[in-house]
Amino acid sequence: MRHLAPALDGLAVVHLSDLHFTGRVGKAFFRQVAEWTNGLEPDLVANTGDLVDNPDCIGWIPDTLGRLRARCGVYFVLGNHDVRTDFHRIHQAMVDAGLIPLGGRWIEVPAGGATILLAGNELPWIPPAADLRGAPPPAAEGGPLRILLSHSPDQLPWARHHRFDLMLAGHTHGGQICFPLIGPILAPSRVGVRYASGIFHEPPTILHVTRGISGEFPVRWLC
Repeated sequence: MRHLAPALDGLAVVHLSDLHFTGRVGKAFFRQVAEWTNGLEPDLVANTGDLVDNPDCIGWIPDTLGRLRARCGVYFVLGNHDVRTDFHRIHQAMVDAGLIPLGGRWIEVPAGGATILLAGNELPWIPPAADLRGAPPPAAEGGPLRILLSHSPDQLPWARHHRFDLMLAGHTHGGQICFPLIGPILAPSRVGVRYASGIFHEPPTILHVTRGISGEFPVRWLC
């Protein structure tokens, strides 16, 4: 990142997404995910949505995601499956478990002697996206590093327009079913499989799309 403050060199961010609590995969697995995450000793944990598919599993949140720890906090936005389940209950359960919501807003967070601007975009499912009109200038103009949490990589044009340095997204599951040499052939995105998973540099933004932790139907092939 061209405009990364020296104080942030080595900042450790763990990006989690698409846990899809359905009950098909037991709670113990997601507790293990939290333990593995904490073992990385992150500075910041970002969760980009699609947490719960089964309302009966909302009660899993304190004993799974509520166990996450990071020096600069654990943050989240919600996704389309959370809306379909009960996003008000999921949101409240996450807050009650100590996680910090970013949907539709931005905040400044101190980190290692510098400052990071964190923002959330849950579009198109939960409007609005964060309103940055009162935010400090972008990093290229001497302001803080800008990190966006968004459930869908389709919000990349919005991130670029608002000059985010890093955007974190999920939703696509890496295509979920991949073929040798060809890779994924289908992803729920306006641009197909272009941003199915991986790291992409679309100046001024670096986009990271995770394959996610699970799925409503937890079947993966070469993914």
